[in-house]
Amino acid sequence: MTEGKKIGQWIVGMVLLFLFLVTAFIPWITLSGNDYVDAAVNVHEYARKQDAVTADAAGAFTFISNYQKDSELRNAWVASYEKEMKSRFGNKTSFSGFTWGRWCLRENTPLVLPQIQFEKYFSNQKNAGRKIFFLMGCFIYLPVLIAAGFLVFCIVKRRLYSFGVMLTGTLAVLFDLILYFAVPGAIWRAAGGSIHSFSLISEKMLAIRGVGSQFIKEVYHHAGGIGAYANFILACMLCVTGSVFFILTCVQKRREKKVEFFQNQSLENMPLPGDAKAAACGTLTGICGQYAGQSLTVNAGEEIVLGRDPAYSMLVFDNRGISRRHCGIRYDDKTGNYFVIDYSSTGTKMADGRLVTASSYSMAEPGTVLLLGDGEEQFLLK
Repeated sequence: MTEGKKIGQWIVGMVLLFLFLVTAFIPWITLSGNDYVDAAVNVHEYARKQDAVTADAAGAFTFISNYQKDSELRNAWVASYEKEMKSRFGNKTSFSGFTWGRWCLRENTPLVLPQIQFEKYFSNQKNAGRKIFFLMGCFIYLPVLIAAGFLVFCIVKRRLYSFGVMLTGTLAVLFDLILYFAVPGAIWRAAGGSIHSFSLISEKMLAIRGVGSQFIKEVYHHAGGIGAYANFILACMLCVTGSVFFILTCVQKRREKKVEFFQNQSLENMPLPGDAKAAACGTLTGICGQYAGQSLTVNAGEEIVLGRDPAYSMLVFDNRGISRRHCGIRYDDKTGNYFVIDYSSTGTKMADGRLVTASSYSMAEPGTVLLLGDGEEQFLLK
């Protein structure tokens, strides 16, 4: 992998991690009266699907009719709700993920709200669903803390660890899915027995199977702000990007091992100085890329040109990273060495890091591996 690609991956990883952290400070939860009414309407419709007779006897059909968009009853209730929320929270109508997580972790849980009426016998309202809210806070904070720590680590090391990006994204996606699908039902199971009713949801309605849990889900989902959705999207992007980078890194390491194997094999088979004369011709063998596993004889005195244009080249490539006339290779039968010249705009180099010059031929011993362009095309000089 070229240095430019490594820097590009590092920048992409750092930007995604930074944006993921930013989502913790933009709205995750909103306190809109209209959202609350929409949740109530949806749960009344849900109740009618579960048990239409009981639901309508509890006023479901009437409620749905009376609380449609822009209805008088709805507007009056929303105005009352927003006035109540303003007296409690001021002009703040939304909470960031950071604030919501802190609220879940502290002792007085978010269930202590005027929209919730507890059973008279239940006096310890602050402990209703306490453990569930504590877990919610942990699920919100943990991915953010992991991402922040990993971001600092990568900056200090000046290197992107693709597996770490993938792991951070995977954990964040997992926690977001738990928060979205599992937590609302868990809240009702933990606190439902102590709740008498909700605003707009009567005791009779809650007696219908599944209504209480469904209402918690509806409120939770309707209250989701842009920050929660952005957090999930960026978590998915971290997961996918980290996976792609990790696969590319594994492929690159495999290539390097393959190059090392061919180099060692070639060196082992080379005759010692003075043991034999140089071969009458050389051999160019593809290691990676379009000509992997194929060999071409390089006769003494002739130049083998590699490139994309068949008018100039003996070995023609489809790879757009290869120039039309990329490089030339000659073999010297007196010394047994190769001489390589670069004609390209993207460069030719040897596996040991030496660059092939364009102004004159560079000598390369048998066993040298040539890397063309971005390194996807590799050849062994035997």
